[in-house]
Amino acid sequence: EIMPSLVGSEMCIRDRWRINLYSRLLLICEVLFMSYYYFLVLGAYFLFLFFLLLFVIVAFWLFIVASFYSFLFLFCG
Repeated sequence: EIMPSLVGSEMCIRDRWRINLYSRLLLICEVLFMSYYYFLVLGAYFLFLFFLLLFVIVAFWLFIVASFYSFLFLFCG
């Protein structure tokens, strides 16, 4: 016959490794999720910087081309 006073402590000792394993797995999943989240945020940030730089380059190129053609139009008629 099982004594009721020992059941809780024996179950606690017996299931301690499961609780520890579950908490570690939960921690690993949380770290992986946060690293994935930060990867997405940083990826979006770097993508924004890339397109901003691309826009600046294209705008500068268009400014140079427009200036060149206006120069040709004014002085070469």
